[in-house]
Parts: sequence; C-alpha cells; structure tokens
Amino acid sequence: MVYKMATAPDMILLAAGNSRRFERNKLLQKVNGASLAEHALKTAKSLLAERLVRSVTVVTQYDEILALAGTAGFCAVQNPVPDLGISHSIALGIESLPEDSCGCLICVCDQPYLPAEDLASLIAQWNRGGRRLAAFVSGGTIQNPAVFGAAYYGELLALAGDQGGKRVLLRHREELFLTAAVPGHLLDIDTREDLARKRGATPLLRKVLDEDLHRISFIGGGGKTSTIFALAKEAAERGIPVTVTTTTHMLREEGMVLKDGLLVKDADGVRFVGAPDPENPKKITRPEPFPEDGEGLLLVEADGSKGMPLKVLRSFEPALPDPQGLVITLAGMSALGQHLSACCFSFAGADRIVTEDVMAECILALPADVIVLNQCDTMGRLKGACAVRDLLHRGGKTVWIAERGVTFDGPGE
Repeated sequence: MVYKMATAPDMILLAAGNSRRFERNKLLQKVNGASLAEHALKTAKSLLAERLVRSVTVVTQYDEILALAGTAGFCAVQNPVPDLGISHSIALGIESLPEDSCGCLICVCDQPYLPAEDLASLIAQWNRGGRRLAAFVSGGTIQNPAVFGAAYYGELLALAGDQGGKRVLLRHREELFLTAAVPGHLLDIDTREDLARKRGATPLLRKVLDEDLHRISFIGGGGKTSTIFALAKEAAERGIPVTVTTTTHMLREEGMVLKDGLLVKDADGVRFVGAPDPENPKKITRPEPFPEDGEGLLLVEADGSKGMPLKVLRSFEPALPDPQGLVITLAGMSALGQHLSACCFSFAGADRIVTEDVMAECILALPADVIVLNQCDTMGRLKGACAVRDLLHRGGKTVWIAERGVTFDGPGE
C-alpha cells in the first residue's frame, strides 16, 4: 500500500444488525470462501498491519463474531440491545476508543468486495482534508464507509435509533472530503437475492430468483448431476437452502447416513436425500415421502442416461415429480461427430452421425422449459453449441450454454 501517516484513525466495525431481510445472520454467510464477517476482519487486519489504522473495535451482538474478533486481537464489544439501532452500536464503538483518538473509520461488515486499498485512499483523503470528515461517493450519493475526526464524536454519540453517521456528514458538507468509489466495490449484501444479483449469478440462478422458483426437474444427458451440483453450490453460497434428490436413481453421496429409513447428508447448506437402492448400495432412489417445496430450492434428477451425452426417452420416462416444477433438459456437446448408437442412451433406430441438426432433433423430442447445452469445454464444442442453440431458438426454446454444469450463456446472448 502507498499511504502512510504518523497518526492514524481508529477503526470501528459495525456487526450488530439483526439481518431481518436476510432471514438469518448474514454476517456468517460465505462469499468467495469466507464469511462476510471474515472478509471485514481480514481487511481490518491488513489496515492495522500497515499502520493505516491505530486500533480496531468490533461491535456485535453475535458470539461467533465476538470470538472471531478476539482471535484477531481486536477489541470486541458486545451490543446486548441491537434493537436500539445502529446509533447504539456507533456509540458503543466511540466509547471504547482510546482517550487520545484523533478520529475513527466507521465501516459496516456487509461489503465483501471493498478492498483495504480503497479504505487506504479514503484515510489519505481524510488526512489531506485536515482530519475532519471523509466519505465515499458513488452516483452522486454519499456512502459508507466514512472517517470522522474526534471533533465530531459528540454528534455521533447524540444519534438516536437508526440514525447513522451519514446524518453528521450531511450536516457538515463544507467540511466533508469525498473519494470516488470504484464501481462495484461498495456493494452490500442485505438479502439472499443480493448475493446472486450483485455477484453476477449464472443465468440459471438468475431465473430461479427472478421467477421465485422452488422446484426444478432435470432430464436428458450430458451432465445432469454436475449441473445440479453446480446450481446447488451456487444457491447455497448465497444463503438459499437446497435439497437434492431423485425420482429414479442417483449416485449415493459419501457421508450419507440412514435416518428414518432414508439416506441423508447435510453439507454446506445442501441436503441430499434418497431411499437406499436395494439393487445397488452405491446409489439412492426416490425417497418416500417425497420432499415438499419450501422456502428453498428442490433439485430433482428425473431420469438417467448412464453418463451418455444424449438421451432418447423410453415409454415410462421421464419420471417427473408432481408437481414437476421447471423442467431443464440437458445435452452434452461431446456427442458431436459420434454415432448415435455410441452416444445416445436407449437409442434404437437408424444409426447416424451426430451433427448440429441431428442433435437439435434429438433435443426437441424431449419435454423442456429450458435447454442446457453442456460440455462446451473446447472451442469446437462451443461453436457447435452456438449452432445448435440457433436451431433451437427457431423453435422458440430457451437455451443456455454451459461448461461442467455452470451456465454462462443466456438466451439470445
């Protein structure tokens, strides 16, 4: 980092909110491998190591975050009455600062994309402005975090309810020095939907959120399981509870245990559930009772393809649940150039080489609300997928392109 100063401000991290819109403690939600609280503490530790802040105080109602702050060597202050609003957390933080504090950087803990370098620039701006007031500005709006000189502590302590430091900043516009925010760095996480919309979610998860979907059935070939697992992981990382099951047969997840006659595993926000398969101990089959829709997302593998990239339905397929929810049909682009007899499960007809036209014909024979063209892991397959997508678009189908089950190309894009 570039900025150094002889006398640095103290830092207050506010982590006491009730997360009502997130419906649980959002600060423990993981983003890019670490919780929101851990991201904030890591940034604070970096500023402290560079002597850009003199001390770090964490104000929280949560025992888990008190423990994390203590482990980091920070001053941990418990807020036993968070319902008094953010003003009470600010007051607890101010009252815990050293007596000779020259100023304080007040940050929230739900901005995981805000790097220490941006805060270093803000602190430098505060110093250039005579250590009075400094804040970020984005789209013409003053935003958190902000730095307050000690002369304003009295006004911060006089705040009430949900009044935040911005009230003091607006009262002293002539003494406020602004720093332009880097686009995207100040994004905060208030709801589970924020985790998707603000982080560039895949087209599939965006559809789930935009249409408030709770059940998705997957059929076809070429990566149903990998697509289910990719969506489950993405949704769970954003705080959406996920259940994965099957109406036919599915590989048994390692670590599944028998509970009330069903095999169950809970891991990282995803529940796997199925009945033991009497014919194959390595697999699970349809559970009874079948999971019901809830507030989360139910992902159902609704037919099998023996790992082949294409699928022809047999008379009893697909085994869609009732209700079936959104039906996603998959096809694997590895089929291009192969004989249908070698790459299409349950195929029984005149053998042909799989071209883009043949693949589109096979896919259109399956029921689908959305089609995912998977296995686009080479330029040749990606080019073929674009051609197949164009053919399917003519039939009015919604089509996405994917690699290893992760959709990255939406309809018409």
